[in-house]
Amino acid sequence: MNKIAFVVSGKSPKTMPGGLGAYSYNVGKILHSLGYTVYIFGFSRDEEVVDLGFAKLVHLRNPYGKLLSLGASFASHLFVRRMHQVVVQESPHEVLIYSAGLWGIVGAEFKRRYRSQALKVRTFVGYFSTYRHDYYGQVIGAPRADYGWYPRLLMQAAYLAARIYYAPVEHRMLRCSDRVIVHYESTREILLSEVSGLSPDRLAKIPYYIDLYDRSSESSSEGPVPADSAVPTVSVICRQDPRKGINSFLKAVAILKLERKLQFNCLLAGNGIFLEHNRRLAARLGIADQVSFLGFVDSVEEILERTDIYVLPSLEEGSGAISLLEAMKKGVAIVTTQCDGIPEDFVNGSTGLLVPPGDERALAQALERLILDRKLRETLAAKVREDYQVRFTFAKMQAGLLSVLEATAPVASP
Repeated sequence: MNKIAFVVSGKSPKTMPGGLGAYSYNVGKILHSLGYTVYIFGFSRDEEVVDLGFAKLVHLRNPYGKLLSLGASFASHLFVRRMHQVVVQESPHEVLIYSAGLWGIVGAEFKRRYRSQALKVRTFVGYFSTYRHDYYGQVIGAPRADYGWYPRLLMQAAYLAARIYYAPVEHRMLRCSDRVIVHYESTREILLSEVSGLSPDRLAKIPYYIDLYDRSSESSSEGPVPADSAVPTVSVICRQDPRKGINSFLKAVAILKLERKLQFNCLLAGNGIFLEHNRRLAARLGIADQVSFLGFVDSVEEILERTDIYVLPSLEEGSGAISLLEAMKKGVAIVTTQCDGIPEDFVNGSTGLLVPPGDERALAQALERLILDRKLRETLAAKVREDYQVRFTFAKMQAGLLSVLEATAPVASP
């Protein structure tokens, strides 16, 4: 039996940053274990097919440049056309399209294309947050006092576009997908509160799993910098979006460095639209020489191996965060925020320290505890790694996805 799974990440999981790419990479592994021939689709710099062992990674050249960030609605046909070529070559009897986020539009478009044929098609979409919820986080994370009026206006314009244009497209896509896969109760609540007409029966909550793997950047990377191993290393690994709360983190660092006179290394990895804004904010706070902005890093694992305290100061996630799960899996003491689904993954004081979003004083106090208390760092790191190994396993996500597949047997398009 020839079953094909197309996993659509939008951006390449190997050459471009972003959680959806990492999510798609791991979903591909699960589907391969369930007997599918897997193709993962993402935009990249060059047209190519890369053999990952468990899947073929199909890179499509991005013809839109930075405009690609405007969304999937005008780029989905490029994926559908390439997927059609695979179907012609492979002649499968069944196709599963598992898309990440708004790229679920690809599944809807593909299914419409084959509606008059006998090919059995199912469309799943893995979801974490709505556009409206996500872009509201971008607005509250870009205060004028920290970044100036222009970045603030850009985020407000993006939020307006999300509500007027992207939200209706997103809602139609979610209502027509065969299953919407969620991993957090917070995501379920956001979807049901925002998307009118979305049946709770269409949502399926399953366990989660992530794997650490290296990437190869298309963008420049400054690379890791030498660190003083005699003092703790505090690291943040995330896309430089305002909703990630980097401004709060930088203010907390300023409190610890300039007021408390604490000694620690500070690494901030990841690129994004606010990278230069955050560099300038660090300079204004007087800590430019004490925070290493690494840009895009090929190996998250390499950074985590050098990390004593991992921080994610998010203001909005919708769900949890892949970077937190990566730190959990590696076994690193974690400080993060009581934001959306993040508290679903932690027991405050046992597997991590949680603080209110946007509260730099509380964040600084939590970091100070861990910087000064090596035993507490080691205890939290051991407990969170143990917790990860119990809750976030390949086998549990595999079983969860299999149960959803069995409950949504494919039917030929009418």
